Amino acid sequence: MVKRYRSYLSIILFLAIMLLSGCGKDGDDVSAISGITTTVIKETTIDNTTTTIIDSTIPTGPKETTDTSNNTSNIELQTTDNIQQITTIETSTVPGITTTKNSEYITTTALQITTAANKSHRNITVLIPEASGRLVQSMNGYNIDYSNTNKGYIMVQNTTGITTYIWLIKDGVTVQFKMQGSGYEAYPLSKGNGAYTIRVLQIGANGQGFDMNTLNFNVNMDNTNNPFLYANLYVNYNRSSVAVNKSYELCFEGDSAATIVNNIYNFVASNIAYDYTKAGQITSGSLNNYIPSPDNTLAAGKGICSDYASLMATMLRTQGIPCKMVYGYINGGETYHAWNQIYYDGAWHLYDACIKSTGGTASSYAADKEY
Repeated sequence: MVKRYRSYLSIILFLAIMLLSGCGKDGDDVSAISGITTTVIKETTIDNTTTTIIDSTIPTGPKETTDTSNNTSNIELQTTDNIQQITTIETSTVPGITTTKNSEYITTTALQITTAANKSHRNITVLIPEASGRLVQSMNGYNIDYSNTNKGYIMVQNTTGITTYIWLIKDGVTVQFKMQGSGYEAYPLSKGNGAYTIRVLQIGANGQGFDMNTLNFNVNMDNTNNPFLYANLYVNYNRSSVAVNKSYELCFEGDSAATIVNNIYNFVASNIAYDYTKAGQITSGSLNNYIPSPDNTLAAGKGICSDYASLMATMLRTQGIPCKMVYGYINGGETYHAWNQIYYDGAWHLYDACIKSTGGTASSYAADKEY
């Protein structure tokens, strides 16, 4: 009987030792001792559902960084491999133990919001000339629509397919254009209010010009800056132009006109390289009557002086800021060149994005034509 009790006692003692030593438990299990706080890292399977318990605090709020180059702030939603982790706090059934469990995974795309001091972008103003048909003079295959001279432009259509030039004459000064196609083309009335003459000259095989349609008309604009707010042959864009949309991206509500001008000026000068190959083609005569395209200039990332000036004029006109594309001479007549005159704060200001881009200098400017 004594031996039997001793055997029972040995078994009870053995089991007590095993229990106190933690034998038979997983090493990652929580402590069973009340008052001890632990964090559990473990995968368990309950009802065929795997739960992962993690030892981390997952940032879910936005992180803001500031880009000082353009005074914009970029707000990104932090993610891990494009997986947004949403956490919940659950209290363990073991007293004193709190665990943070990753309860849900949601696939997401990183959110990118661009602002400038919490301001919204300015609305663009796209003024496109139109042949309204109210006042038209048709002759010898050429249609002159002068319905909108009060808005600062006149339109001409060439239906002959023959090389044709347009002469706009005011106060004895002639501005010449070469027609480009068969549709209506807009020409700016850049000499202000007053009496104009337009001559449509068809060029014959011998190079002589034949007057095919001539019109005298008076111009009375409500704003003499109107010619430099509309698109035309040399500052050619529409509502879907890339250059128009880029202007929208660069300009914000509340910005002064001077700030808008400098934003666009610095963008053009910094992102367009000078195209020495095209310049050589024009100098050699292999490229004649070159007409700039603002969208092509942006796509290529390079251009000559007229490309810089046309792009600047496009981006500023769509912001409602009058901008001239000017051809003329610099450095005392040494070089024929193109630049911009921009109207703000009650005066015209000269900007030359081409010179700024190349690091060159110009000691003087003498205007010849304004578009």
